Amino acid sequence: MKRISFGSPIKKGCEYYADYKIGEIYANGKNNDLSLLGCNVFEWQNLEFSAHQKQAEVKLNGKPIIHQKYVQDFGKMVGIIYTFDGLGSVDFISVSGADGKIVYRDDFE
Repeated sequence: MKRISFGSPIKKGCEYYADYKIGEIYANGKNNDLSLLGCNVFEWQNLEFSAHQKQAEVKLNGKPIIHQKYVQDFGKMVGIIYTFDGLGSVDFISVSGADGKIVYRDDFE
């Protein structure tokens, strides 16, 4: 099984506890500067993830914060899991294919 996991934005000052996994790449705040993930967790944040030609990009509120090259192909997306270690919530999700066509959308209404 191929996997992409990305922790949500984290409270400013707590980036040490952040981490992400993209393909075979794992990065954590203990060994990497993930300070751009820091934000006000009491306000809604817009988190965007895209992957194309074995390059992934993560944007927080429209600003690129992570650009990661990887080797392992992700394969087809087969599910979405929301996991929070403590405080967290999701208000909206939209998933689109490489052609830009929306394949899944939920605003939790």
